[in-house]
This record gives sequence, structure tokens and C-alpha cells, in this order.
Amino acid sequence: MLPIIDMLPQMVRAGDYDRHHAALRQITTAASRVETFQACLALRRHFKAGPSAEMDVVRNEVTAATLFQSFIGLNDEE
Repeated sequence: MLPIIDMLPQMVRAGDYDRHHAALRQITTAASRVETFQACLALRRHFKAGPSAEMDVVRNEVTAATLFQSFIGLNDEE
């Protein structure tokens, strides 16, 4: 069974677009659905894992992309 099948009911209830969106939603507790979706779209170029990838791989990609985005944001503030 594909890993996404186990997560599908939870993703539908939360309005997640894909598993990367679900992982991003899980690590950003204060954001709205729309803000989380927009953040996911902004980070999409960093995601390589497909629908059959393990969820740990997806979470690692999301974490790495958010950290990268944080460092880019620090350069913009200077």
C-alpha cells in the first residue's frame, strides 16, 4: 500500500494539497490553511520526493527547505 493512502483521510480533513503541504502544516502551528499552502508553493522547487516516498523523506525535504528559506530571509533583512 502506498504511504499516502494511510494519510489520505487526515489530509482531506485538513485540506492539504499533498504530503509536503501536510508536513509543512504539521511544523507550522500558527499559520492558516491559505498561508501554509502559499508557503508550500513557495518551497515547491526544493521538493523532489514523489507520492511513493516515505514520509520521513518528505518531512526532511520540508525541514531543509524551510531552513534554507530562513537563511535566505536573513540575507534579505541585512
